[in-house]
Amino acid sequence: MSYSEHFRRKVIAKLEEENSIRAVATQFEIDKNTILSWKKDLTPSASKRTPQIRI
Repeated sequence: MSYSEHFRRKVIAKLEEENSIRAVATQFEIDKNTILSWKKDLTPSASKRTPQIRI
């Protein structure tokens, strides 16, 4: 099943409010590993923000 980006962002926003992956997973009836994956994909990391320098 494919979820829209809007839905994914809604779940991540709820996670930031609740701070409990298990509670959010239960509320939205999705697997907690799915939420962790979405959080990883939607949260900017240092490597994504830092431009690569080629020598």
